[in-house]
Amino acid sequence: MADSPRKELEELDTDSTKNLAKILGILGHAKRIEIISLLYKSPQDYSTILRNVGISRTALANHLNLLIDSGLIERIERGSYSLTTDGRSFYDSMTKTYLDSKSLSHFKRKQLLEKYALARKGGSKMVILSKLNWKSRWVSHLGAIEGSLKFLKHKISTAWIYGGTGHAFIINIARDLCPSGPTAWRTFMIFELSENLGYRIDGIFATKTDPEFSRLQEKGWNHAKKCLDEGIPCYGWELEAPEFYVINGYDDVGYHYAGPGCEDGKGTKPWKDLGNSGIGILEVYSVHPADTADPVKAMKEAFQKAVHHASNPKDIIYPNYRAGLEGYDWWISAIEDGSALSMGHSYNAGVWAECRKFAVQFLKEGKKHVTGDVKILLDKARYQYEIVAANLESIAKDYPFAPRLDNRPLGIDERTKRTYDSLIEARNAEREGLGILKDIVEKLS
Repeated sequence: MADSPRKELEELDTDSTKNLAKILGILGHAKRIEIISLLYKSPQDYSTILRNVGISRTALANHLNLLIDSGLIERIERGSYSLTTDGRSFYDSMTKTYLDSKSLSHFKRKQLLEKYALARKGGSKMVILSKLNWKSRWVSHLGAIEGSLKFLKHKISTAWIYGGTGHAFIINIARDLCPSGPTAWRTFMIFELSENLGYRIDGIFATKTDPEFSRLQEKGWNHAKKCLDEGIPCYGWELEAPEFYVINGYDDVGYHYAGPGCEDGKGTKPWKDLGNSGIGILEVYSVHPADTADPVKAMKEAFQKAVHHASNPKDIIYPNYRAGLEGYDWWISAIEDGSALSMGHSYNAGVWAECRKFAVQFLKEGKKHVTGDVKILLDKARYQYEIVAANLESIAKDYPFAPRLDNRPLGIDERTKRTYDSLIEARNAEREGLGILKDIVEKLS
């Protein structure tokens, strides 16, 4: 007579218990359970999973990799995923146990008590700016600003936002091509140049190590509520992934938001949780209308900031990162010796290719506002940045950001050799471009 399931469970050996613990550990994450629940209904493609689960591309890639490695899901074709037989069995057992458990009963009772207590206090307050949405961009900071300006009905092109803040012309690279590079620099030049573009940014910045951090969290929370009550759009850092999100509402608990991985909106993020991550940065900003400056002044100051950024000033660039031509050198070196991390390389390529695309458009738009030598210089600069944009776009196409990426070194192969050649060409053109930007600033002074 075969042993009963209970008997088999009692006789699990050490290796089996370790393997079971590993699987349960993988299942012990809310987002991974959401992914499995979605796939339980039917196979789904990557974009559908990303949209429904509401996390960053990087986070989703990590979750999918773990679920595949554990045998709970499988990739059935390019970009599509399905539950395995094991995955379906585990989900069946897990959900049946939970639905029959006292834990669920206690949870529902707690929810009812909380709602009752809130009702006795006068009910909940919710403010939502339904037309405030994040604009999907690799540079999530500018995507949040662009979405805010669209909400304010401020007419400005995407290229003018990227170029006028100087962001179209910068680059910031970590030694190993970590994906943190595009956001790991002091971005205050974006705020300083905003009034040239017809808006100003106000808000709170703090670090978790600040002795006044709790007070500043509350200050940011009150600032956002006041602005949203007045119909002023807001945005902030790391409401979900380490990216920027528009803050389009609030309730009694915290923020409602939209951004990378949750483009259709999400909430609630408890206000006391903001800034309490491992990164430990609190940023809550509001975007207000302002008078637009003369476009020639906007171009001149943007070029000044971009050239300054490329010089690796200590007040902007952190020690383990390099900007400008030195940034290219670090990128080229990491590709040449095979140490470039795959996910970071792909992410950097996407971000900086997007920036240079809008640099070209900004230089083209700028010609409408100048004459003579400056117009000729803008054409010369555009020619160089077209070379940069084409090479970076080629790298981005060769290394598309995908859920199976990890942060292992790329090594050396035919693709990295092509990347090396493209980066050399991009760096040479960037050097010429920066020189022309300096000449334009002198002509406009």
